[in-house]
Amino acid sequence: MISLNGQTFGEGWRPDLAAEAVPKMVAERNLQGFAFFLAPLAEPPPKASLMPYMEKVFGPKWWLNQGSCGSCVAHTGALACDVLTAISIVKSGGQGPSKRADPMSIYWGSRVEIGKGQVKGEGSVNVWMAEWLRKYGAIPQDKYPSLDLSRYDPSVCCGPLSRRGVPDDMEPIAKKFPVKDYEQVKSFDELKYAISNGYPVPVASSQGFRMELDRNGFGTPSGTWNHSQLIVGYEDESDPCAYVANHWGDCYTGGPKDWPRGVMKVRSTTIDRMLKEGDSFALSNFVGFPRQTLDFSPLNF
Repeated sequence: MISLNGQTFGEGWRPDLAAEAVPKMVAERNLQGFAFFLAPLAEPPPKASLMPYMEKVFGPKWWLNQGSCGSCVAHTGALACDVLTAISIVKSGGQGPSKRADPMSIYWGSRVEIGKGQVKGEGSVNVWMAEWLRKYGAIPQDKYPSLDLSRYDPSVCCGPLSRRGVPDDMEPIAKKFPVKDYEQVKSFDELKYAISNGYPVPVASSQGFRMELDRNGFGTPSGTWNHSQLIVGYEDESDPCAYVANHWGDCYTGGPKDWPRGVMKVRSTTIDRMLKEGDSFALSNFVGFPRQTLDFSPLNF
């Protein structure tokens, strides 16, 4: 748990379970790793951000708030689905609004349907989240006959369904909105290719940070967070870094005046260390990771 301004926020990534779950799923699905897909992809530009797509579709405060429930893995998955949705909407000429992906069902499904109830207490792992989204899918936030998923509630998310799983009548709805593929990302160079081609990268690690950003928006590594977050951009110029979206609301202070309060820059050396913990995967709304032409100029600069 992290305390900020009198509020308590959950973490929830389980490195103890990831140590076994990741190699097991890699073997079961014969995952190649993202490096396998690099050859046909466009050479990464020096800077790319998926945040403007989110701003255009979901508004200027598009990041999430998991509250006290240890549901960071599910929020990372939901936010990744929102990124894929936003890119699709913008590429097709639309602007939104669109329903957001529900994190609660991702939490339940990753823990129970995929994780087979192994989790004692709160939390999950990214590879189970990714497999839930591939095998089932993301349920849009809405009211359904048997379940109200229109609004995230930490007490509901970490309530009885976190032990029982997604209700059977909701699973067909999830299967209408699958993430079609995922692959392990192990380096800053790989994530540049992923982001610049429109594929967000959930990263799970034990690396903690201070909550005050420096004047350029960088977070300072400090302490331990067993936490999952979403990489939504990068810079590969004078001070290479990734843009990492947290799920604790407007959690950061400092940084540039117009920098989003739920995002920090993390230097590439730290990102490499975080990715090497293994439970980090690019998500795709295609089978595989085909080259996508994204016009970053009018969105990012």
